[in-house]
Amino acid sequence: MKAFPKGLKLPGLLLVLVVLVAGCAGPAIRCVGPGDSPPHYYLKGMALLEAGKRAEGAASFERALACDETHSLSHGGMAIIRAESAKEMQAPGNRGANSEKALNRLERAFHNADTREKEFAGYLAAMRVATALKREGWLEEVEKSYEKAMNIEIDESQLLYYESADAAPFFMGIAYVEANRLRRAQVMFRNVLAMERSSRWRQRAEKGLKRTATTRASAGITLTEPGKKTTLLKAVKRSELAALLADELALDRLLSDRAPAASASAPARLAADTLPVDITGHRLEQAILLMLKWGIGGFEPLYDLRSGAYFFKPEAAVTRGELAIILEDIIVKLIGDEEITTAYLGRAHSPYSDVPVTAPWYNAVMNVTTRDLMEADKGGAFRPDEPVEDADVLLAIRVLKRRMDID
Repeated sequence: MKAFPKGLKLPGLLLVLVVLVAGCAGPAIRCVGPGDSPPHYYLKGMALLEAGKRAEGAASFERALACDETHSLSHGGMAIIRAESAKEMQAPGNRGANSEKALNRLERAFHNADTREKEFAGYLAAMRVATALKREGWLEEVEKSYEKAMNIEIDESQLLYYESADAAPFFMGIAYVEANRLRRAQVMFRNVLAMERSSRWRQRAEKGLKRTATTRASAGITLTEPGKKTTLLKAVKRSELAALLADELALDRLLSDRAPAASASAPARLAADTLPVDITGHRLEQAILLMLKWGIGGFEPLYDLRSGAYFFKPEAAVTRGELAIILEDIIVKLIGDEEITTAYLGRAHSPYSDVPVTAPWYNAVMNVTTRDLMEADKGGAFRPDEPVEDADVLLAIRVLKRRMDID
């Protein structure tokens, strides 16, 4: 049995039970064929996990484990999903239960790691679990798992999802970002780039290196609690963006002062029959209601024909194109100039390769980029369909506050 990372401890009785069950069970292969095998479902599960589709990812891992209950990699994948789920839970009891499930799965991953490559994947899972759970001494535990992973001689062709050893410094960099150790994070991202490999981690490390520099640009903001809780490299959800805009810009007071005409009609937008059914009881409900009150473009509820109800989808990630629309509408409301929304329409060419002049967000993209609220890549791509990250939002808020002279 491989050594379980010190500090990530299971309750004694549970640990004994896990070892006994795992020791007696042995492989139980129930699936055959390349399309119905643990490696296939593991790779699918990891892709879903990275896409933020945890429920679907968990189902794929469970299918792999139905094929082979000793599949170490899938236990590691489930550990990450449980830890990520625990991180978002508000009730201590639910958070604690999912944390223990994550550690249980992690123990099974190490117990069944019968190759060096699976042990390497186990240490990466341990790094990601510790980063998500953030228990006492979590950063030191991530560092220990990182060192152990880097000391394993592996055949990278057998790594499956992680592909190469540079996955380890990448996730160590993410842990340092979470701990706000940005200089150390940059060192790790540079370590990935120094390996000169063409892997999925190289592109992400380049992005991480850029974002650690961008985040320093947000240092000019005196952050409110929602702002302080943002995490570099994390996709921003619709509810989170609503809270950031509401608090960082003091949006309700700001719009009431600068747009009195709109203020008089704003409450009418909160008609009971159009209120989204999925925001009641949400921890950021008041911020969402504020966006609806002011009719901020890009935050409109979506009507579902099947259920006959409106939905806000508070947990959906905001895309860069959607953020451009939201920022443009806030500018319009602040300065009271509706002509801004058509200022760039009718042009023959777009400066951005992936934003044609016919795109619904073309005018908004032009407005936010010419005002330095958002920026495109050096290659001329705006990436409107990609999730926006909190560093982008904080930078946009900083620039908006400066340009609009917002206290």
